Amino acid sequence: MAILKVDTITSADTPTVSITDGASISGVTTFSSDINIADKIVHTGDTNTAIRFPGADTITAETGGTERLRIASDGKMGLGSASPEDPLHIKSN
Repeated sequence: MAILKVDTITSADTPTVSITDGASISGVTTFSSDINIADKIVHTGDTNTAIRFPGADTITAETGGTERLRIASDGKMGLGSASPEDPLHIKSN
């Protein structure tokens, strides 16, 4: 495993660090600007639990590998529904 230690990055332009094969960061990490991710945040040791961004302006939460909550681009929220039809759409058996 390669180790990269960076104390300070200074640049007249916006500094960028790209990691293509994954990274492990320990301790408290503070970001002072946006963080861009491709699709999801996955819980370490429980890979079927995630916060996802499956489409424009849409957020979902998954547990047990199944979508449980969706906030759609129009602001409608679905619990157990991937296509909420009302401001709060609860699908239950």
